Amino acid sequence: MHWEEEEGERALLLQLDAGLAEQGLGLAQVALLALVATVTFTSGLELYLLSLVGLDMQCFWHISPSQAAALFTLVFLGKCVGEPIWGAASDAWGRRPVIIALCVITAITASASVFSPSFWTFAALRFAFGFALPLDNIVIVWLLELLPSNLRGVLGAAIGVCWVGASVTAISTASWLMSRYGWQYPVALAALPALLAALMSLAAPESPMWLVANGRHKEAEGAVRRMGELNRRGAAILACYCCGRG
Repeated sequence: MHWEEEEGERALLLQLDAGLAEQGLGLAQVALLALVATVTFTSGLELYLLSLVGLDMQCFWHISPSQAAALFTLVFLGKCVGEPIWGAASDAWGRRPVIIALCVITAITASASVFSPSFWTFAALRFAFGFALPLDNIVIVWLLELLPSNLRGVLGAAIGVCWVGASVTAISTASWLMSRYGWQYPVALAALPALLAALMSLAAPESPMWLVANGRHKEAEGAVRRMGELNRRGAAILACYCCGRG
C-alpha cells in the first residue's frame, strides 16, 4: 500500500510538472518573479546600506571600527542560526507561511533600527535581521517549485540581478537620507520592500510540490489550475490592449 501511494505521488508530480510546463511564462509566473525579486532586493538593500553607514555609527555611538565591522558578523551569525530552523519550518508548515513570517520579521527589525537607544540594541536587531535572512533561500526554493522545469535554471539565476539593483539603490539614497535624517533612516529603508513582499505573499500560491509531499493533492492541483487561469486572463487582457492599439 505504501508503495502504491508513492507511485501515485510520483505520477501526480509528473502531471503537475507537465501542467506548469504547458503554462510557460505567463502573468502568474511574472507575479511570482516580482515577489522573489522584491525579497532578494530587500535583503541586498539592507546589507549594502549597513556597509555605507558604518562611519556615521562610529561617530554617533563612539564605537571602534572593529565594533562597527562586527555588525556584519552578527548578521551572518544570525543567518547560520536561522537556516536550519526556518528550513525545517518551511518543510513542516509550508513555504508560503514561512515566507510571510520572515518578511514581517525583516520589516520589524529594519524599522526598529530607527529607535535603537544603544549600539547593543542595534546589534541585537542586526542579529534578528540575520536570523530572518534564510528568507532568500526559502523564497528561491518556493519559486523553483512553481516554475516550469525548462525555465527554472535561467530565471532562478536571473534573480541575482536584484542584488545589483539593491547596490545602486543603496548608494544613490544613503547619502541623501543621511544628510537630512541621520544614519538610522537608511537602515530602516528596507522595511518598505519587506512589507510589500509580505502583502504580495498573501496572494501567492503554496508550492504544489510541498502540498503533494504532505498529502494535500487536491490543493496542489488547485494551485496549478489557478495559475493557469491567471495566465489566461493575463493573455486576454494583453490581446485586448494590443487590439486597441492596432
